[in-house]
Amino acid sequence: MDIKKFLDDFLNTYQKNLTNKQDIEYFFELASNDIFFDKLKKLAFGGKFIYGLFNNLQTKNPNYSLDAQERLQQEFKNAILNFTKSLEEYISHLNDFHKKILTQKYITPSKDTIPNLISFCKDLNYLKIYFNDMKIK
Repeated sequence: MDIKKFLDDFLNTYQKNLTNKQDIEYFFELASNDIFFDKLKKLAFGGKFIYGLFNNLQTKNPNYSLDAQERLQQEFKNAILNFTKSLEEYISHLNDFHKKILTQKYITPSKDTIPNLISFCKDLNYLKIYFNDMKIK
């Protein structure tokens, strides 16, 4: 698979929706290796899942019981923890410069970490949709 063409097609399709375009490009640098391409697919799935959970938490559906909302919050926390472990492992294979930037942005706890992660997960949500579209074609 031509990763450069894949990335270009993805960016042409979703560029207006992406807030972390450059970070996505960094992740694609490793994706020319099949193992990392599979890991990128898994990250995209995880990002889509987290973004869906986040949207459910934000809407605060009145039909959800308090117990259901608490379970949803716990699921969100667990998903974030698992996702950041996978993200950290993927980032560890980038060059030192990109590793430092992305670790500070998405892994190192700060007031901006969760908003950055949610924003990145939103972008990965589009990537997952794109992967699904490619399966259909």
